[in-house]
Amino acid sequence: MAKSKFGKLVYISRPRFYPYLLGTYLVGFTSVANKADFLSLTFLLTFIFFTLPANLFLYGINDLYDSDTDKYSVKKKGKEFVASQKDKLLSRATLYCFLIGIVTLIIQTSFLSMMSLSLFLALSYLYSASPFRLKARPFLDFGANFLYITPGLVGYFQNTNTYPPLLIILAASFWAFAMHIFSAIPDIKADKNAQLKTTAVFLGRKNAIILCVLFWSLTSFILFYINMPVTLSLVSLTYPSIAFLAFKISEKDYIKLYWYFPAINLIVGFLLFSVSALHLL
Repeated sequence: MAKSKFGKLVYISRPRFYPYLLGTYLVGFTSVANKADFLSLTFLLTFIFFTLPANLFLYGINDLYDSDTDKYSVKKKGKEFVASQKDKLLSRATLYCFLIGIVTLIIQTSFLSMMSLSLFLALSYLYSASPFRLKARPFLDFGANFLYITPGLVGYFQNTNTYPPLLIILAASFWAFAMHIFSAIPDIKADKNAQLKTTAVFLGRKNAIILCVLFWSLTSFILFYINMPVTLSLVSLTYPSIAFLAFKISEKDYIKLYWYFPAINLIVGFLLFSVSALHLL
């Protein structure tokens, strides 16, 4: 029985999405790390946190508060768990994961990395939980998706007291904003049925896709502007191209396209990690 409960929690934590938090942390950490830094206890414990605990905290809270819209969502069917706020196992698990997050925050050796991890915990909660529920507030919903950038800041600040280049943060933010909007478009009908007004609901499908094109194009423009490796800059053009493709396809095909993103992001993330690790060779 215990094994099945654990299996349920792993399923809710969305293992296919682990690279979004863990990969971002590794990129930020590696970009300014020395080889010896990878042996530190702080790195090891933070690495562990951004596997199951951070993801279960983020997506567990999302599932607890999204039962009103999840029951209508075609994106959820066969792919993700539909929970309710009465799920005691999930409620306890998210609390434990939050406590693990607090412990991870305390062991940080940098004030800035502590603040970045605090921002991750805060946005993860505020995005889904009532009465804040930023996901139901147009424009604040995709702004809150900055939470996916915070693990990179945690890793970066663990090894330096200087701030990363602003253009890098902007490029990453635009990417995260577009990812949120693009993933919310399949839920427009479900969110309308649940009387939630997300950015995608507020703008409508066509205008929401246009905003995705804009944000992802800005990401690519910045990467070219700051002379990132050509391969990475060219690969970044995949995202606005996919958004253009979304204009032409049916809702069913859009859902299929959405589920390719974990693989696409894993490939792009690996390229970004490779670039950040070049100075270690």
